Amino acid sequence: MQFPEAPLPFLNVCFIGRNRFLLAAGQSAVEDTFLVNFPFDGETILAEATFTAPSQILVGTGMLRAYQLEIQFSNRMVNLERMG
Repeated sequence: MQFPEAPLPFLNVCFIGRNRFLLAAGQSAVEDTFLVNFPFDGETILAEATFTAPSQILVGTGMLRAYQLEIQFSNRMVNLERMG
């Protein structure tokens, strides 16, 4: 298990196991996965996460199920809007 060196105290990190993830271009990786309390859109949600460096966290896109994500590369804009 690769526990994060310096998780933010409010994340309440809990190891849940190793998972295989599908990455871009069909690549896959196996990473230690944690449940964290993650601040998002004015709430704190329970999310699965991996840590890439002591100060970085990757959270799965499953937490965006109730949102519409729009990325406009040409003008470097990202819009995330809650649906419903």
